[in-house]
Amino acid sequence: MSRVEVRVTRFSKLNNAPVSLIFVNGDLEPQSAAYLLGRLDRGSPLSNISLRAHTIKLFFEYCLKNQLDFPVCFKRMEHLPSGTLEHLSAFFSTRRDTSEVVSEGTFRYRWSHIKDFLMWAWRFYQERLTDSEELLSNLVYGIRLRSCLIDPVLVRRP
Repeated sequence: MSRVEVRVTRFSKLNNAPVSLIFVNGDLEPQSAAYLLGRLDRGSPLSNISLRAHTIKLFFEYCLKNQLDFPVCFKRMEHLPSGTLEHLSAFFSTRRDTSEVVSEGTFRYRWSHIKDFLMWAWRFYQERLTDSEELLSNLVYGIRLRSCLIDPVLVRRP
């Protein structure tokens, strides 16, 4: 199984600031790196970047465990497989070590990070489209994806 980890990386051009980035099997994961460095560039504190990196690490572990290649889906402008958001919601609702349900605040915190990351990734690929009909179709899906991600309680609880 692939190994996902958060490593603190220092950049000399950033005064050796400790930036948390995600590595998969020892290689820097480019999607999350672009997202996290973009957050840093927009002024997010290093502590916030670290928390987001750890939440996104959990997401990558989920993707590997469930054989979900979300970048390929998004690159092809395909929808996430049916039930993915509900399953992902259940995954983020529990602790990894005990399988106990986390507090609603913890869930909302995790969900907000994943929502932001997924919407960033979707926009990243959508911006590369040139066909106007395809753009419109994917804009509609992006709006539906965003509405599903907006209120995690609607997804989390029946």
